Amino acid sequence: MNFLNIAGNRGKTTVLEEIIKAVIILKTAFIIVLFFMLLCFGLFIL
Repeated sequence: MNFLNIAGNRGKTTVLEEIIKAVIILKTAFIIVLFFMLLCFGLFIL
């Protein structure tokens, strides 16, 4: 039972780590897109 609990905890941690990595990647991509949009709008305004 203890071994199964440890394996289950490891599985949960790996899934959470993957979700956190995906969220970080999405946030960075979103920030990059916003930055490029602001640059484009700034160039159009200038």
